[in-house]
Amino acid sequence: MAARAGWMWGLLLGASVALGSGGCHGGRATPGPVPPHPPAPAAPTPSPIDPGTPTGPQLKLVNPVAQGMSVDGVTALCDDNLALAEQILASVKALNPRDPAALTWSQTFGRLDEAVLSINNASEFPYLMGVVHPDEAVRNAARACETKTDKLVTGIFLDAQLAAVLEAYAAKKEPLTEERQRFVDETLRDFRRNGIDLPT
Repeated sequence: MAARAGWMWGLLLGASVALGSGGCHGGRATPGPVPPHPPAPAAPTPSPIDPGTPTGPQLKLVNPVAQGMSVDGVTALCDDNLALAEQILASVKALNPRDPAALTWSQTFGRLDEAVLSINNASEFPYLMGVVHPDEAVRNAARACETKTDKLVTGIFLDAQLAAVLEAYAAKKEPLTEERQRFVDETLRDFRRNGIDLPT
């Protein structure tokens, strides 16, 4: 999953971070915390200690062209995938950071990666439709996804509970590929940049 979702801000709306470079804003700044720089993609190959896909909400196949060409369709494309991302993030936050031995890559950063892909599924095609669709009603419905996406993305890096679980896994210092380790390091760095108190 890490290869497909890359990491949060690398794939959101192409190669830019929705917060940092404007993402679906066409370059307009987003009020809120200091935007993170896009970390490097995590490695696609599970580590030997990775137990595989965790239980909980799962990613769905998305056909945005088939779904997102109408007002109702583009709205559902955005809302359904953002809701799924929130469910996936909630499954990470439900973990106990005081029991790091029970935390795995797949349950923590792997799930975060999946949430990002779901956010990408929610926002990328609506952004395009907000620019190019010939029907003004569809364009307006698609543009409404911007605010919803920004709210969720901004909230991720202000979520101390989520950060605590991720930090607890990172503190185990499990052997990771270079790409995954960079993903971990840069993610935690961006939490700190947005005011979350984590060990350095």
